[in-house]
Amino acid sequence: KRIVSGGDDHATCIWQLRSGHCTKTLKGHSNCVYSLALSPDGNTLASTHESEVINLWDVQNLSKPPHLIQTLRGHHNRILSVVFSPDGQHLITGSGDRTLKIWQSKTGRCLQTLGGHQSWVWSVAISPDGQTLASGSYDHQIKLWDHASGDCIGTLLGHPSAVLKVKFSPDGQILASGGYDKIIKLWDVQTQTCFQTWKSHENRVWSLDFSPDGQYLATGGDDNRIKIWDWRTGECLQKLEGHSSQVLTICFVDNDFLLSCSGDNTIKHWEISTGTCLQTFTGHENWVLSIQPHPDRERLFSGSNDEMIKVWNLTQPDYQQNVRMARPYDQLKIKNIRGVSDAQRATLLALGAREK
Repeated sequence: KRIVSGGDDHATCIWQLRSGHCTKTLKGHSNCVYSLALSPDGNTLASTHESEVINLWDVQNLSKPPHLIQTLRGHHNRILSVVFSPDGQHLITGSGDRTLKIWQSKTGRCLQTLGGHQSWVWSVAISPDGQTLASGSYDHQIKLWDHASGDCIGTLLGHPSAVLKVKFSPDGQILASGGYDKIIKLWDVQTQTCFQTWKSHENRVWSLDFSPDGQYLATGGDDNRIKIWDWRTGECLQKLEGHSSQVLTICFVDNDFLLSCSGDNTIKHWEISTGTCLQTFTGHENWVLSIQPHPDRERLFSGSNDEMIKVWNLTQPDYQQNVRMARPYDQLKIKNIRGVSDAQRATLLALGAREK
């Protein structure tokens, strides 16, 4: 089993779930990785970060170093969320420029730009049938969109502050939302009405996920906890405690096991029935912002952006391959260069220059 994670250390990592070994590190970002998504066939990884691009990586053959397929450009602010459509044909992104974009994943062409939010779009989701998009924004609103036409088909009001996460249930009939107001709301997608509201955490809610069978909802928040809920009644069935900082992303591996990542720089693998942490994955040097299981359930991916791809052989733990993306000023020595401001020097270093 494998999952992907993204973090403040500017790299994307791929993890072997059973061993806890980081098998590969994809370095191609110059800022923190906000969101990760895997294509349904598990062959392509999309990663977004603080700048205005989406990187697409070929992760089909993990016996070889992953390589960058293409970079998508078009947003005008940081990209906070990305998902693939269920058929893998499209990517949907949400950005600080207040828009969603629909991209053709094969060509990288932007097909549509969806405007209507008044502030950052923190989260995007797509229904299991691929027909409906949902977006949660800092403007306190949730919007529903027709995927085919790009038309806004509804605005859901009720959160008094920023909406940080939206998630469809496996049958697509329910949308869960959470954010700054510490509460969870459940919406009937067809009638666009809220039918359940409850306080879930002592502070912001960063992440939501339904179990694959649709029976449970998991939430993660600023109080460092993960909670498992019976969404029909709002009853908390289990609390998972072990992180020492906010829980930023959670995802079910199956109905019995859960993965989480946190501002404490770790990823944890949980058994839900007992609330036991089975394994803690360490390796990031800063917040881990995003994780996602691979469809083959063999590995996990975790994100950071230190501009390198590290490849770890599962049968040879000491073996490592490093692949660095070319940067405009790679290896340029600037130690004795005069007349360069601090800001210019910092830019040159970010683009590959060296002071030693």
